[in-house]
Amino acid sequence: MVSSMTPLFGKIVVTGGAGFIGSHFIDLVLSKQLAEKIIIVDNLSSGSRKNISHHLETNKVELVVADLKNFDRGWVNKFRDAEAVVHLAANPEVRISSIEPRVHFNENVVATFNVLEASRLNDVKVHLFASSSTVYGVAKVFPTPETYPYEPISVYGASKAACEILYRTYHSLYGFSVAIARYANIIGPRVKPWCNNRLHKQAKEEPDNTRNTRRWNTKKEAICTCKTL
Repeated sequence: MVSSMTPLFGKIVVTGGAGFIGSHFIDLVLSKQLAEKIIIVDNLSSGSRKNISHHLETNKVELVVADLKNFDRGWVNKFRDAEAVVHLAANPEVRISSIEPRVHFNENVVATFNVLEASRLNDVKVHLFASSSTVYGVAKVFPTPETYPYEPISVYGASKAACEILYRTYHSLYGFSVAIARYANIIGPRVKPWCNNRLHKQAKEEPDNTRNTRRWNTKKEAICTCKTL
């Protein structure tokens, strides 16, 4: 049995680690001593140094400010000797997909492909990918099983489905070990204020029960999912 004081991993890479979910995931990994070293790759477009500032003072966390859409050796080489990649980086704004669909294609599909290629080139084969319940579209079955078909109704959902297929392909071709989490709406500390207020209001109007079609995740649920996977 692995000791609670023995890290499960040496070095891991977390994309989007300065963001809402990413920063809480970093908190969990370090509090549970799950890794010896964490490389965060984030362009800080929605994340913030403030979310992880308490960790940057240690030698356990390194922040690499880079855009995953650009396959740059500066961040790609940081994958060297990593034992796992947790890919949380994405543009979470679903509404923009109907106005600027290219944004989600680039920031989800292109960025994910680059992460997979960086992993392949550096032989990092253990992966956790943060997908979305939007891949289901308007599901007709609740709770919605993992086997429910892809029926996205937004470019955001379609881009996440495309990313999942890329991961499955890299599993088949290159032997990647992949876990995928399909998150719904997540609320909690460090989420953007306007988003938190809107989601709290909607969650109050649509409390989670067996009759509702909306599933509300708390930050704790999302992080526990990462830990379980």
